[in-house]
Amino acid sequence: MPEYNYYDPEFERTENYSRGMTAVGQDDLKNAIEILLKEPPNSNCYNLAIGNAGLAANRLGQFNEAARYCRVALGDIELNGCEHPPSHIQFI
Repeated sequence: MPEYNYYDPEFERTENYSRGMTAVGQDDLKNAIEILLKEPPNSNCYNLAIGNAGLAANRLGQFNEAARYCRVALGDIELNGCEHPPSHIQFI
Protein backbone atom coordinates (compact mmCIF):
# COMPACT_ATOMS: atom_id res chain seq x y z
CA MET A 1 0.00 0.00 0.00
CA PRO A 2 1.42 3.42 -0.89
CA GLU A 3 2.12 5.88 1.88
CA TYR A 4 -0.25 8.84 2.15
CA ASN A 5 2.05 11.25 3.90
CA TYR A 6 1.93 14.14 1.48
CA TYR A 7 -0.48 16.49 -0.18
CA ASP A 8 0.63 18.40 -3.23
CA PRO A 9 -1.72 21.35 -3.78
CA GLU A 10 0.29 22.20 -6.92
CA PHE A 11 -0.46 18.98 -8.78
CA GLU A 12 -1.65 19.56 -12.33
CA ARG A 13 -5.40 19.27 -12.59
CA THR A 14 -6.91 18.12 -15.87
CA GLU A 15 -9.63 19.89 -17.81
CA ASN A 16 -12.21 17.16 -17.08
CA TYR A 17 -11.44 17.15 -13.38
CA SER A 18 -11.55 20.95 -13.12
CA ARG A 19 -14.78 21.24 -15.11
CA GLY A 20 -16.38 18.37 -13.22
CA MET A 21 -15.53 19.80 -9.83
CA THR A 22 -16.82 23.22 -10.93
CA ALA A 23 -20.11 21.53 -11.83
CA VAL A 24 -20.18 19.84 -8.40
CA GLY A 25 -19.64 23.24 -6.78
CA GLN A 26 -22.58 24.59 -8.76
CA ASP A 27 -24.73 21.61 -7.67
CA ASP A 28 -25.01 20.47 -11.31
CA LEU A 29 -24.42 16.91 -10.22
CA LYS A 30 -25.65 15.00 -13.29
CA ASN A 31 -23.40 17.04 -15.53
CA ALA A 32 -20.54 16.70 -13.04
CA ILE A 33 -20.79 12.92 -13.15
CA GLU A 34 -20.75 12.89 -16.95
CA ILE A 35 -17.67 15.09 -17.06
CA LEU A 36 -15.77 13.32 -14.27
CA LEU A 37 -16.35 9.88 -15.80
CA LYS A 38 -14.55 11.03 -18.96
CA GLU A 39 -11.24 11.21 -17.06
CA PRO A 40 -8.86 8.65 -18.63
CA PRO A 41 -7.41 5.91 -16.39
CA ASN A 42 -3.83 7.05 -17.01
CA SER A 43 -4.54 10.55 -15.69
CA ASN A 44 -3.10 11.87 -12.44
CA CYS A 45 -6.67 12.96 -11.59
CA TYR A 46 -8.35 9.63 -12.41
CA ASN A 47 -9.04 8.37 -8.90
CA LEU A 48 -10.12 11.82 -7.73
CA ALA A 49 -12.46 12.22 -10.71
CA ILE A 50 -14.07 8.79 -10.37
CA GLY A 51 -14.37 9.08 -6.60
CA ASN A 52 -15.97 12.50 -6.83
CA ALA A 53 -18.37 11.15 -9.46
CA GLY A 54 -19.27 8.59 -6.78
CA LEU A 55 -19.87 11.29 -4.19
CA ALA A 56 -22.05 13.21 -6.65
CA ALA A 57 -24.03 10.05 -7.47
CA ASN A 58 -24.51 9.48 -3.75
CA ARG A 59 -25.96 12.98 -3.38
CA LEU A 60 -28.40 12.15 -6.19
CA GLY A 61 -29.48 8.96 -4.42
CA GLN A 62 -27.81 6.74 -7.01
CA PHE A 63 -26.29 4.51 -4.35
CA ASN A 64 -25.27 1.50 -6.46
CA GLU A 65 -23.46 3.71 -8.96
CA ALA A 66 -21.91 5.71 -6.14
CA ALA A 67 -20.54 2.57 -4.52
CA ARG A 68 -19.21 1.27 -7.85
CA TYR A 69 -17.41 4.52 -8.69
CA CYS A 70 -15.91 4.82 -5.22
CA ARG A 71 -14.68 1.20 -5.29
CA VAL A 72 -12.93 1.90 -8.61
CA ALA A 73 -11.36 5.05 -7.14
CA LEU A 74 -10.19 3.22 -4.01
CA GLY A 75 -8.67 0.42 -6.09
CA ASP A 76 -6.76 2.94 -8.15
CA ILE A 77 -5.61 4.75 -5.00
CA GLU A 78 -4.26 1.45 -3.62
CA LEU A 79 -2.24 0.94 -6.79
CA ASN A 80 -1.15 4.48 -7.58
CA GLY A 81 -1.57 6.62 -4.49
CA CYS A 82 -3.56 9.82 -4.43
CA GLU A 83 -2.67 13.49 -4.80
CA HIS A 84 -5.19 14.36 -2.08
CA PRO A 85 -5.10 11.74 0.71
CA PRO A 86 -8.22 13.03 2.56
CA SER A 87 -10.25 12.00 -0.50
CA HIS A 88 -9.41 8.37 0.30
CA ILE A 89 -11.47 8.68 3.48
CA GLN A 90 -14.37 10.39 1.69
CA PHE A 91 -14.53 7.64 -0.91
CA ILE A 92 -14.65 4.93 1.78
